[in-house]
Amino acid sequence: LLIKPNSGGFGAGIVKFKKSEIGELETLPDYADSVGLLQEYVAPHDGHIYRVWFLLGKVQCATRRRVDTSDGDPGTEEFTSGCAASSGGTCSYRPKQRQRATALSAEAIDVPEDVRSDIEEGLLPLLKMDCHAGSVEYLISDQEGKRLYFDLNLLSTLPLP
Repeated sequence: LLIKPNSGGFGAGIVKFKKSEIGELETLPDYADSVGLLQEYVAPHDGHIYRVWFLLGKVQCATRRRVDTSDGDPGTEEFTSGCAASSGGTCSYRPKQRQRATALSAEAIDVPEDVRSDIEEGLLPLLKMDCHAGSVEYLISDQEGKRLYFDLNLLSTLPLP
């Protein structure tokens, strides 16, 4: 399981523990807004976490970041190393200048059309245009390539006039 801050963490403040340890937690993390989220941990099948950015209802770009799952039980460093674009990833996608991903770094990738459709036609209409910019994170959860969308990061939630 994961306990993570409601906002503003860029991966900081995430605590990972086993379900069997839940009774042993003496104190919960102290988050700025006093809200912590409990989330099931799912290891990415392909060893990557993906982040897709959107602006005004349209997908703009994406990155992927390799996470270390070599021991089958990665620690919290995969989360606390920062957001999916903080280690060299960028939204300025230039195929010939693409950086190769190294451990805990990000690289720009093409947005798969089915992911673009999921976000533009599935998720964003649910927000009723109240969200102008943000990102969505997902991982591949099994051998069949099933995507698990696990985080929505809103950069602006300004009301329309």
